Amino acid sequence: MRRIQSASGASREAVVRFVSKPERERARLIQEARAICDRIFPPAGPPGTQDDMAQGGYVPTSAADPRRGEGSVP
Repeated sequence: MRRIQSASGASREAVVRFVSKPERERARLIQEARAICDRIFPPAGPPGTQDDMAQGGYVPTSAADPRRGEGSVP
């Protein structure tokens, strides 16, 4: 344990957790991989939102136009 002197002059004890270098490196690599994954596959809202349809994504059956052949099963 480590004693910490506060601004008021009172002494407190704090627990400082040791984090090994491999554990820090692992956490950094995971964070970096998640950032790369989010750039490739951006987190999206629920299917059928305006953004999804504008990007050519999922079109719900209720929004499909049967006159154009959308939503039909071949």
